[in-house]
Amino acid sequence: ASDKKHKLGLYLIDGENGVVVGDVSENSIAHQSGFQANDVIVEAAGQPVAKSGEFIAIIQDQTPGYWLPVTIKRNDEITELVAEIPPRR
Repeated sequence: ASDKKHKLGLYLIDGENGVVVGDVSENSIAHQSGFQANDVIVEAAGQPVAKSGEFIAIIQDQTPGYWLPVTIKRNDEITELVAEIPPRR
């Protein structure tokens, strides 16, 4: 599994059961949105996510400033977080 960091501040790992958050950068958008290490990303913008590349593609398709709903699984509980898509540089 390769670690991938996105501008939201998430280190993503392709796990057997989906995309696992390996780490969250402090003071990043992901950190402010409530993401935690070991969260499993299940869905983003209403689309199922199985690989980190799919999650990154969904993020890149969003309009900067848009609020992206992300469904995660944490300790066997499903939770929805919302992350603001950062402006493109």
